[in-house]
Amino acid sequence: QETNKKNGMEVDLVTCGVWVPVATALMADPGIKMAIFSPGIANVLQANYSALDTFLSELAGNLLTPPPENDKSATNSVEEEKTNHELGDFSHLYYQPNLDATSIERAQSRLYAHSTTVDYYKRWNLPIYYQLRFAEFCKRLDKALNLVRKDGWQANVYTGDKTDEKKIRETLGFELPLFLELYDSLLSMWKS
Repeated sequence: QETNKKNGMEVDLVTCGVWVPVATALMADPGIKMAIFSPGIANVLQANYSALDTFLSELAGNLLTPPPENDKSATNSVEEEKTNHELGDFSHLYYQPNLDATSIERAQSRLYAHSTTVDYYKRWNLPIYYQLRFAEFCKRLDKALNLVRKDGWQANVYTGDKTDEKKIRETLGFELPLFLELYDSLLSMWKS
């Protein structure tokens, strides 16, 4: 509270004015909630999670970035100032807060500590996502193993990208397609 007395009261517009209404809208509407948080397709769930997590992580930094400074006094004439006012440009009257890395970091901390953010992260069905991914990788490897049993060790079971295959062969020295498939499956778990 001492810091609030010295620096003035902080108003958290990023969390309460932007994030809470956005998160509430995402979590309240049943159609949106179902489409975002519970798709049965792992790639869709991953894309949704990544997009919204990036939005949340960059929210405070992007909203609290000071506008670029431009030297209006040297370039703007009285005529230009009058035209700007007629067009509705009153940006010189807006409050310009003192922003530094610490204030942005504090805003980000408040954002992540807010109860809406905690509830938002609880909505993600990550256990279902992991089950979907596990089933996807098991199916891929089962198919590869069955082909190897049927056609032998040299059976072409690799289903990944050809450039990745070349890279895996060159960097790791894998020769058997089954091991290429296994390695590519393991790598794909962390691809976004």
